[in-house]
Amino acid sequence: MDDIKTWLDSQDKEYAQGVSLLAKYHKNRILIKNFSNGNPAFHFKKLEYELKKLIGIPLTVLFAENTPKPNPTCVSLALFPDVIRQAKNTVYELFTTISIMHRQLFELGESNSDDVVRQRKELIEKQ
Repeated sequence: MDDIKTWLDSQDKEYAQGVSLLAKYHKNRILIKNFSNGNPAFHFKKLEYELKKLIGIPLTVLFAENTPKPNPTCVSLALFPDVIRQAKNTVYELFTTISIMHRQLFELGESNSDDVVRQRKELIEKQ
């Protein structure tokens, strides 16, 4: 299984070579056929995962590799100036108000009866 470790550690991993390594050591022929017939762009990460399982890397380590890392470029809202925080709050409130209005207008239905038209007009003018 050293050849699997070598393939995993190499910079230029060839998909076909990885599939042949999987076929050499794995018992599940349907899985191997799936990788053989599959698109390398879609199956490459899964192939790496299966090969790592074969050499005995614990699942906790494999899943820890896939957890998203915190983005250092994200900035806390508290670090923004007051003007920007107020603007963000205003946009949030306007978006919420528009969303509520759309829902209320949708609930009135598509009828053009005098009562429904009057209710629509009241909703629009109220805001």
